[in-house]
Amino acid sequence: MVAARLWWLLRALAHLPVAVLDGGWNQWIAEGRAQSAEVPRPPPARFSGKVNKNWVSADFVRSRLDDPSTVLVDARAPDRFRGHNETLDPVGGRIPGARNRYFRDKPRRERPFQDA
Repeated sequence: MVAARLWWLLRALAHLPVAVLDGGWNQWIAEGRAQSAEVPRPPPARFSGKVNKNWVSADFVRSRLDDPSTVLVDARAPDRFRGHNETLDPVGGRIPGARNRYFRDKPRRERPFQDA
């Protein structure tokens, strides 16, 4: 979850060459991919984030809530999506019309979203 949030944050700051290892280290090993005990020493660099031109604001989302061509995905656990177990946000629940696709669930081709 933390890696995915960092991926999202870096892309939001217009740092596009970023990736998340899908399946984690265990899958990397299981696939027989290269490994090394050497610790890389990249040269020092300075990062200056910029606003990503593809970023959307709350007003953008609000203006499209009734647009059937727009899908708003909420990746929180289903109980938080339904407002039954809020641990982080000041108000429980979801944005009306949002669909739930919990980030820990395996992909489902037949029905990728859950309703409230």
